[in-house]
Amino acid sequence: MRRLKYAGVVLLSVFLIAGCEKQDATYSEPEPEEENREVRIYYIDDATAEPVSEEVLVSDENDIWSALQEKGILEEDCELLNFEVDPEKRQIDLDFNTALGDRIRSFGTTGETEILGCLINTYLDAYECDGIRLTEEGALLETSSGADFDGYSGRIEF
Repeated sequence: MRRLKYAGVVLLSVFLIAGCEKQDATYSEPEPEEENREVRIYYIDDATAEPVSEEVLVSDENDIWSALQEKGILEEDCELLNFEVDPEKRQIDLDFNTALGDRIRSFGTTGETEILGCLINTYLDAYECDGIRLTEEGALLETSSGADFDGYSGRIEF
């Protein structure tokens, strides 16, 4: 009986050790998920043609981009190419495709200001930053009104 208990303990130990080794070999750190949070999205109200805002739940910069598309500020072919935040300097670098640059340039000065204001103010508020640099496929954004986007822009007042 004593040998049976001893054999059982040895056998159980072997299974536990083998199970632990297998688990360690396949274990990997889970990737952290960004938490959903509310951010203020700026857009132009269709009925009043006035800038308004709404709180939406997002997890990252791509969700913000999608929310701006849903509100009509950005079209479906407008793509976010690169996004970086420097929390120490409180600055954002936001690069987008030519489709957004063309959209911005297709409006007069007022429409251009509204689209840029909604985009800039949304991201500045969302990441609690003071400046944002907009680039179009890596180059400085050029607008039809000649607005200067060489450097970091602050909030735009409508």
